[in-house]
Amino acid sequence: MTTSDPTHALRLTVVNDYTGATDWNTRLTLFDGHGGRVGGGDAPLTLSLPRGIYTVRPERLGEIGPDQTILHERAQELTLPAPRRHSAMPSLDSAHTHEFLQAASTHFSRAPSWENPDAPGDAPLLMVLVRATGDGDHSDVDPAEGLAILDDTGSVVTRFEPDRTARNAAEGWVAFSAHLPPGNYLLGHFRGGRAMALPLLLTRKRWDTMVFVPHERGARLSAASIDMCPRGQGYDPGDLLAQQIDAAIQGLGMRLDLLPEDLRLSAIYGKFEHPLLGLIGAHAHFLGPRRQERLERAVLHNLWRLLEGAPDVVALLLMADEREPEGMPATLDELNARAEAAFGETLDARLPLRFPPLLRGGLDALVRASLRLPELIAPGSWLEAAANASSAEGPWSTWEQPGLLPGLFADVPPVVVVRPTPQKLYPAIKRAIARESPRAARTIIADDRLGDLLDDPSARMPGILGRVARDMPEVQLPPMPEVSAPDRVRDLVQRLREEAPLSVTVGTAAPASAMIPDDSLPEWLVTLVRERQDAEGADFDPVAVARMANVPLSTVRRAVE
Repeated sequence: MTTSDPTHALRLTVVNDYTGATDWNTRLTLFDGHGGRVGGGDAPLTLSLPRGIYTVRPERLGEIGPDQTILHERAQELTLPAPRRHSAMPSLDSAHTHEFLQAASTHFSRAPSWENPDAPGDAPLLMVLVRATGDGDHSDVDPAEGLAILDDTGSVVTRFEPDRTARNAAEGWVAFSAHLPPGNYLLGHFRGGRAMALPLLLTRKRWDTMVFVPHERGARLSAASIDMCPRGQGYDPGDLLAQQIDAAIQGLGMRLDLLPEDLRLSAIYGKFEHPLLGLIGAHAHFLGPRRQERLERAVLHNLWRLLEGAPDVVALLLMADEREPEGMPATLDELNARAEAAFGETLDARLPLRFPPLLRGGLDALVRASLRLPELIAPGSWLEAAANASSAEGPWSTWEQPGLLPGLFADVPPVVVVRPTPQKLYPAIKRAIARESPRAARTIIADDRLGDLLDDPSARMPGILGRVARDMPEVQLPPMPEVSAPDRVRDLVQRLREEAPLSVTVGTAAPASAMIPDDSLPEWLVTLVRERQDAEGADFDPVAVARMANVPLSTVRRAVE
């Protein structure tokens, strides 16, 4: 190929292979046969290139798709699939989405699975959807096993009891959805006498919170996705902003800024209304070398308006101060003065801090601040427990600790799949069909076509299923199955067997307090302190140890004592 070779137009379009819709958020990069970059841009993309072999690489919201080799000999148009994100959120652009997960998320983000009698009238809604990954029948797995939601005192809100959740065993999902008082909550996964905890926040303003947790041999809280939406609006699997925020949150877990430039600018200028967009934009801003105090103050003021009192916003204030010549505050008076300048009020009523922020970057910032301000973090609090035992996987402030009370799940009845046998279903269905047909039940056989038995099978199904439900009350029948005239009786029986949800019983009340913050000293830290004391003697510096170990200074001082 030389500079005199004629060029031909190459037009590249990208589609979402799940929906078939054109995707406008994929960036394409083209390389020649030697690996040199010859062009790129947002799809759809048109380039004029000489004949040759090229490689195109798609990237969408941080997800890089497989390279595709193109033989380019004449003008042509090609369509490429958009890269699918790996996310617990069942959005239209994720790799492991399903229509049933989208339907469940959409429904239960608007309609509670449990009517909480203690919720105030304007309480926000919290939805937690736990879903198995992969295809196939998941009836042998309970995705919510060992899960519980706790309030900030450690008291149980739900252990995902059958009467407070909706679930589908074959599809492998469990949903808890309820209106709860605004405040801080924990989603805990209890197993083997230990608990993994994920902090959650329900805002006092008009925002609902949705949490999506993947289940892979256990609930993976560190891989959860969290979304917020205006009160009552509900989850939308096609919402591009939710997809962009979800991708950017995952990027923060790898210390990458994946927020699109237009959203990042909106966030750092404080011109946002979505709380998570403001949080992610501010953290993405701090990943880079930019130093723009005025923009950071605008973010802080707007975030405090949306998330008043949230430890994430206090952490961002400290991160902003960290970039100033004087650094983070050294006294509570200095911290309050800076908070009043940024938020319009002091933090007096909120200090010391007791609950961890959502994002790990915020937790790390609070730990760094405690090196100068040890009284920032309350002893024996959830925040101290998270700081001393944080798990470094993922973007969230997840941590593992002991603290499971004996018998927490002992009185929760196991979820057992009730698969009605054909021997039970056939007689019930035959009797129900006979009430809608001139045929007697004893003359109906498995190979009879529904169209021969019923004048309009689809129209007759509600009455048939109603009679089967009364005949077999132990089985909760699925939504109306699609039937047609050629379907046989055996087809209807099989569909009802495959799609029948669980038959469940109701558990009893949980212990009032299920978990308390772990205030024990990590053994590795005690060992480290002893080794440094022996090696350094009078020159031992607890601040240096706290900084190296990434724990609060107060924890190191306790280890010294």
